[in-house]
Amino acid sequence: MQGCLPLRDRDRTADRRVYTFQIVEPLRDLEAALGQFQRSMVVALPLILITAAVGGYAVSRRALAPVDALTSAARAIRAHNPVRTRTRAWYRRRARAAVRDTQ
Repeated sequence: MQGCLPLRDRDRTADRRVYTFQIVEPLRDLEAALGQFQRSMVVALPLILITAAVGGYAVSRRALAPVDALTSAARAIRAHNPVRTRTRAWYRRRARAAVRDTQ
């Protein structure tokens, strides 16, 4: 096909001269498409983020419901049957008493 220029060839040599071919296309259509995409993203992104946040909250509440029930049961048991909590000071006193007993 004489006179056709493949897109990958840009320079042609003829008569010891180099001819450069440029293919030009107006950018109006591309800019219009990008503007429409940008407007769509301004609306869609907040909706997507809100949906993801609500969905994540719902899934995490459902997944952690057994842990919440276990924690509530443990608190109820402790409220009816208080256990004396041993502190570091108590353990120190016991250790000193044990040392005194061995001397």
